[in-house]
Amino acid sequence: MFHVPANGKDSRGSAPFAEPGAGVVQGHLLDFSDFDFANTILGTMMSKTKLTRSLCEVTLEDGTKEQAITYFGKDLSEDEHGFFIEHGNWQQDQDENKLSYKEVVDGLIGGKYKNIMVMTGAGISVSAGIPDFRSPKTGVYANLKEYDLPRPEAIFDIEYFVDKPEAFYKFMVNFDLTKHSATPTHYFIKMLHEKKLLFKNMTQNIDNLEEKTGIDMDMVIQAHGANRGAHCSKCKKKKDAEEMAAAIQKQEVLRCKECQGPVKPDITFFGEGLPAEFMEFMDPDMLKPVDLLIVMGTALAVGPFNQLPLLLKATVPKLLFNLDNTKDTGTVDFCTGANNLFVPGKCDETIAQLCKDVKWWDDFQKVLPDKHKETEEKK
Repeated sequence: MFHVPANGKDSRGSAPFAEPGAGVVQGHLLDFSDFDFANTILGTMMSKTKLTRSLCEVTLEDGTKEQAITYFGKDLSEDEHGFFIEHGNWQQDQDENKLSYKEVVDGLIGGKYKNIMVMTGAGISVSAGIPDFRSPKTGVYANLKEYDLPRPEAIFDIEYFVDKPEAFYKFMVNFDLTKHSATPTHYFIKMLHEKKLLFKNMTQNIDNLEEKTGIDMDMVIQAHGANRGAHCSKCKKKKDAEEMAAAIQKQEVLRCKECQGPVKPDITFFGEGLPAEFMEFMDPDMLKPVDLLIVMGTALAVGPFNQLPLLLKATVPKLLFNLDNTKDTGTVDFCTGANNLFVPGKCDETIAQLCKDVKWWDDFQKVLPDKHKETEEKK
């Protein structure tokens, strides 16, 4: 059995489970912020396996009871069983069995990992001079008071933009993403590709700094689009990006000649659908080759991007290189779980150290442009 809270909240009642091959799985969902997403994933598994579901009552840790939808799985494969175990609140992960940094380093040196998926957020571009979004004092959302928004995120909300595009156009005057250069962390991802170790770089970033490294952009999935084109927010027709940029500098909203809708850059706003090339990877089958996950510079606060770690096989090691753990902001607590590891620090610095530990320093230096080589050698 697999419990999904009927009210969409986390259900933390205890439940036993059977080992793979026993034919039965029993547990409950943990940290699914999107209830509909959870049911979509389970619905996909129902089409592949004999899963049934019914309404039941789950006892929480505080003794209270909660209505939940129970899934009962029979004759599951090892991978399918692993999906349930990954998303259950199990107590089988003992400290002595927890993933260690040394274990990851040894695995990279020994060639254990051949399909590394890298997930990146705004934190990897901070050293390029682009602020992240959620830092309390320096982030984008903390510095929008002058725009008189109903909430900070409204600056990137499609409904608000269509109604009041002036705020976004004013904001973009000082948010020119074209003038920045890729960071050492971006070049680390390129190096992984050159070593034929990169599965995909899944990025939330709209700055398009990945392309400036010279990486094959087929290896980069830009989940929230990229700032290199423009289109009408209403009729969706393509527009001239340079004309939009000029309008932004003049503080004049560029409108579509056909429907008068405000023109916006090709980035995904809240309320818009994500690119098809990203959504195809929301199928767990597409992620089966992944044998190591490296998450960098993100709070994992925005879905469905933040659901990707939950779709990987239970046995895949998952690393977070970030200033803070994502326990309170995202979908994964990298400080708990047998296969999770949190490496605190600035991305450029922790990645440089990883390259030294894995004996990749010379290769890393080769891929870095001169200005970053000087910076890294001084560390």
